[in-house]
Parts: sequence; C-alpha cells; structure tokens
Amino acid sequence: AACERSGEWEELLRIANAARQNGVALDGIALTSVLHACQQLGLAEVALEYLELMKELGDGEGDESANSNTVDRRTRGRMRKGARQALRGPDGVAYRLAISACARAPHGARWKEGIRLLNEMRDAALKTNSTAEAPDVVAYTAAIAGCSEAGEYTAAMRLIQTMRSEGIMPNVVTFSAVMNACASASAIMARRREEEDRSIELEDVKAPMNRALR
Repeated sequence: AACERSGEWEELLRIANAARQNGVALDGIALTSVLHACQQLGLAEVALEYLELMKELGDGEGDESANSNTVDRRTRGRMRKGARQALRGPDGVAYRLAISACARAPHGARWKEGIRLLNEMRDAALKTNSTAEAPDVVAYTAAIAGCSEAGEYTAAMRLIQTMRSEGIMPNVVTFSAVMNACASASAIMARRREEEDRSIELEDVKAPMNRALR
C-alpha cells in the first residue's frame, strides 16, 4: 500500500513477486494494488496473470457458517474500504485496471484482451446480479483506448455503439479515443502504402538489372 501511494510501481511488483515466490498468498487488496501497478506501467501480460490469481480467491472457502472464526482469518485483508463484503474474485475496480493495462500495452498489442475482459466483466455482473460491477464508461473507454492504440477503428465504433445500447453515455475521453483510433488507422494504412510503393519501386529497379546480368 505504501508503494502504491508513493507511485513506486516497479517496487510494488517486485514485492508481490517475492511474496509469491516465498509462498505468501496475496489477498484481494494486494492483488488490486498489483493490478494498479500493471495499469500504470502498461504491463498487460502481468495484469492478466494477477487477475487470474484474483479469480482463485473464492476457491476452497467452504461453509462459512461452520466456522466463522476461520472464515474471518481467511478473508481478513480482502475487504476494500467501502466494500460491503470481502473480495472473493475480481470486482469492477480490478477489471477496469486490467482493461486499462491492456489498453496501455505497446502498439495496442493487447486490444483484443481488453475487449475480452470487458465481456467477462459484463458476464460476471450478470451472474451476481450486480449492476455496480457491470461495465461503465470508464471500462468501455479503456477498451476503446486499446483499439485506438492498435488503429482498430471498426472495433472502437462497435464498442461505442454497444455502450450506448446499454444506456452508458460516452464522455469526451471516449469520443477522443474513437477519433484517435481513426487517426491511428489512417496512419497505419499510409505507412503500408508507402512500404508497398517502395517495394514496387525496388522491383522496377531489380528487373532490368537481372536482365542485364543474364
């Protein structure tokens, strides 16, 4: 928590990895802090790994009524401030952080994972009947930002249509991400055309040279 408050993201990850190597199980709050570090550093793969660990929090809890003291020991430290119950898996905060980490991956390489997590977040909210944990404008905007980095403007447009159909209003950041996706796509296509033109020019030079050497 101290590393998170001071923005020492690399140190936070180092401590978390050391804890795991020494067999220390990270609770929900610690895992959320790690996801925050991954989001800040754009470490999509690490975020996905720790999100999977968070899904295991509820495994093996057993019957809570059988031994409340044992349950208290197991869940101690998993209660986020303001939460009504202990974390037993990824909540909305965790999913938003992981989606944002995917969006910040270099060159938008993890944009598909961001959309997958968005859909997973929606499914989890439906299973628990929790509207508070459903995708919101922050989650959608993060997923669209990932599409923007990759130049996937069609995917970005589909996402903004989906969020509107779900009654979620895009904000200025959302629209900015969509426009950036279109601009990125245009830049990518321009680079591809330049590469194709250079390739054609090279072939135009090589062909007469090969004939002359025969």
